[in-house]
Amino acid sequence: MEDDDGTDDDDDTNFFLTELEAAARAASAAAATKLRILARHITLGSLLLYGTPPVMVAAIQHFTAALKSIEASKSASPSSLALISLLHHHRGEAFRELVVASASATSKAAKVCIKHAFAAQRRALELAQRAKDPRLQARAVKALGLLFLDAHAYGPALSHQQEALQIALEERDRELEARVYANLGNLALAQLHFGHALSCHHRDLQLCSSKVLDCRLGRARAHRNLSIVYAKLHRRDQQLKHEKEWRIAAHSDGGAYLYDISNHPDSSVGNICLQPSTDIDPALASLVTQNLAEIVRGLAAHRARDSTLENSEEDSIIAALEQEWSSAEVDLKAAITAVSTEAGRVPNLCIIPCGPKIVTTKQVNNRKT
Repeated sequence: MEDDDGTDDDDDTNFFLTELEAAARAASAAAATKLRILARHITLGSLLLYGTPPVMVAAIQHFTAALKSIEASKSASPSSLALISLLHHHRGEAFRELVVASASATSKAAKVCIKHAFAAQRRALELAQRAKDPRLQARAVKALGLLFLDAHAYGPALSHQQEALQIALEERDRELEARVYANLGNLALAQLHFGHALSCHHRDLQLCSSKVLDCRLGRARAHRNLSIVYAKLHRRDQQLKHEKEWRIAAHSDGGAYLYDISNHPDSSVGNICLQPSTDIDPALASLVTQNLAEIVRGLAAHRARDSTLENSEEDSIIAALEQEWSSAEVDLKAAITAVSTEAGRVPNLCIIPCGPKIVTTKQVNNRKT
């Protein structure tokens, strides 16, 4: 009998290890690609919803794609539930904004959007409760209160905003607290409680102007709301003062949205993935941060036609960004163009109270946050 030197066994072992490693690496690469696609849908959804001006239908499409991607995994972990809740919340915000921007809130399309907005926020609340995430619960409750305010149901609107405010204070979530005060101010204005409205909007402004928060979108929101209240009071001097401050905050240096995502990509002010109490996958949050940086670069290049930047150089930057984003099956250039070129075509725009959405001035007096 010949001695077995073990060569064949080693070869077999190495062969199987190699096959297993290859499969693991393929699975890892597929997971990484899926995560990049998810991050880019989230980034573009937030850009199109909260940019200047918003492009709501496209935002809904990106949040829907992100939801399909994450819900397919059927994970029930707190981080997955929190992420799905977050996406439903912002998708619901987009549906509501479609109604705000429409000519009639009573049209068939508007009623469908309102139905979807309510359903999205209720789903967001349910998932946030399952994830035991108080900040996401508060955001869903706040959004539901806003829908009740739109429907002139002032009792439920107030109770929802008060619940959201209590959670924001307990969680020390200043960004959320500021948004709730904006909503409370608009609720007070709707009921002609002008003094309380001014108090709430000044609190919103104070929070958003603090070094801790430094939210320019919030400052623009607060100044615009204050100008509306002072207009109702026929305080022309204060109205004009806050209108001027609103324009500066909203439109200088590329706009409020660009400022916030440039300066706060690692906080809830600029990155929606950091709004929950639950730690969403750090890799996903990091990818969204990177994508926000790409958005800033892309917007800067797109708006550079009137600067010293040559068109050919601008085109090369945009092309490079498109190449980076090509594997995600999402169109960065189209998103940037939609946000950049629409701003030049929409007259008399102004920020509405609960975030950086935009409506025409004829709609402002009827807007709630």
